[in-house]
Amino acid sequence: MVVFAESYDGKWVAETLNLKLKTEKFDNRFNSFILPESGDYSLKIYYTPQDDVNIGVVISIIALISTLGVLIVFSN
Repeated sequence: MVVFAESYDGKWVAETLNLKLKTEKFDNRFNSFILPESGDYSLKIYYTPQDDVNIGVVISIIALISTLGVLIVFSN
């Protein structure tokens, strides 16, 4: 088990090459991940709503570049 001293939020995920684990409550307060067997792991732990933020950033950059392009074309 891996326990993080962070308030529990069910949107945290831990991934390895062939395994995806969702967070579970530990001590009714903290995020934890139960690993299926003992050993060494290399985990990528991320907050899933961040994916939506990343999509929003890409859309904003495309909109900004498009707006600047239209302003440059029509300013001449």
